[in-house]
Amino acid sequence: MLKITQSQSKILYTGHPRRLNDLYFLHNKGVKLNAGWVETKIRDVYGGEFNMDQFTKTVSEKQEFWKRDLKRFIPGGPPPFEEASETVVEVVREAMGAA
Repeated sequence: MLKITQSQSKILYTGHPRRLNDLYFLHNKGVKLNAGWVETKIRDVYGGEFNMDQFTKTVSEKQEFWKRDLKRFIPGGPPPFEEASETVVEVVREAMGAA
């Protein structure tokens, strides 16, 4: 089973809108999110525990630059922000066992 890479994990609290699109794309290809791995990365990189509210806030901040930043990477343009963000938030919520 494939897991998200370290660069894609940057979406958890920071990063370019491309990271959100990468997670959306990987999810659609069947790549699973490993909650234990995410917790380890958050602890090692940010010195704390995963916070779903912080994650959701970080995702919503990507909307402003979504089309502008991704059009050069994705022929035909990126998927709708709402579709990608809602999918990724739900996948993370489910994987992390957040309410």
